[in-house]
Amino acid sequence: MKDKNKKDEQLNNLFGAYVGETERPPERVTDSAKQYMQKKTVRVEACEPALAAEIGVTGKQPVRSVRNTTLIWVCAAFLLIGAIFITFFLLHNNNDTLSLQKYSRIERSQLTESSMPYSRQEFLPFIDGDEVTVYKEYSLTEDVDLYKKGDVVLYYIEYTEQADTQVRLYVETDNINFDELDSYKSMKSYPQFENADFRVGTDFEDNLTYVHFLHGTYSYNLTIHTTLQTLILTILENIDNSF
Repeated sequence: MKDKNKKDEQLNNLFGAYVGETERPPERVTDSAKQYMQKKTVRVEACEPALAAEIGVTGKQPVRSVRNTTLIWVCAAFLLIGAIFITFFLLHNNNDTLSLQKYSRIERSQLTESSMPYSRQEFLPFIDGDEVTVYKEYSLTEDVDLYKKGDVVLYYIEYTEQADTQVRLYVETDNINFDELDSYKSMKSYPQFENADFRVGTDFEDNLTYVHFLHGTYSYNLTIHTTLQTLILTILENIDNSF
């Protein structure tokens, strides 16, 4: 009887802790909860002697308990393996996309365009001056991080490659990210060359191949007007061997 009163007091305290100063629930609700807890206690107490007797007679855990323990360990192993695969997948995807956090992001509205005749540039050793049809430089209209107003931060070149293949190229200077070129940085890596880590994407519908690579302090973003693999490989080899 003392135990029953003690449990009733615990239940009252429990309801009081949750309700606080607000209106308490009707007494019939708390009485129902007390009756339910008493029934659960009786069931547990009734099961304990049987379980103790089974363990005491055999000296071992019940077979069902052993099987349950084994099942738990198997499930835990599968969960661990799954977590490893998910972690690897996320790391692989993150590494496959060029991080742009350290770059200064610019938009076209921050740039002034200037067209001019092409003169050989050291950062474009793979382009023959006679092949260039369009050459533009873009300078800042305002200060951006370490760059000052008037600094050239972006180049645009159109030129002809092998088999009269047309190529458009944007070159970003050190730590500059032109927002219109974001898609180039998310393409899959194509690690088949020594001097440049190419990222390549193909649009068969428009017959275009997109290429991105870094070299020195420059970021190169090409649009090549062909999807012919042998020709693409030849163009990439020429670029790689030029550095």
